Amino acid sequence: MLTESTCLHSVVRTSNVNIDKLYHFVSDIRKTFPIRRPHPSLQALSSPCKIHKLALFINLEQDPTNKLKHPLVRFDFKNTDILSYGSDQQCLVGSIDLVYRNSWNEVQTLNFMGENAMLDVLKTLLGKMHQDAIPPESVDVFCYAGKMCGLIRNLVDKLVSECIDMRLKPID
Repeated sequence: MLTESTCLHSVVRTSNVNIDKLYHFVSDIRKTFPIRRPHPSLQALSSPCKIHKLALFINLEQDPTNKLKHPLVRFDFKNTDILSYGSDQQCLVGSIDLVYRNSWNEVQTLNFMGENAMLDVLKTLLGKMHQDAIPPESVDVFCYAGKMCGLIRNLVDKLVSECIDMRLKPID
């Protein structure tokens, strides 16, 4: 998908993404999804595809935290709601790029924007996982927010992990 010699300058001219964010994203995606992978087995190809490696890239394209005037200095991790933050109840997740590699070694990408991006991602992601599927080998969350980056990343990671666990939990 991306190599060290990929030229990105023309992409920046036609998008809202700054060059530093873009290079950070490229580095993250290259580390997460290496080009060289073993070929899928015949058994994997004859079975329904499953998500093996999953990555979410938060606020790469649209970052609502840039509009925050005075973010909290101290965070209460348990009580901070990034989907309804502050007195304005602003959603701090503006865009999500969902990238995953499935058991057939296909890489799929989906883009979600706006206040409902997190809900749309969860609905799409959980819809791709059938009840008896195994969890993904890895779930990586990267955040490019200008403010509260670590908090947003951790809370999205926690939310996605909890939803996947609930979706794949055996029914008693």
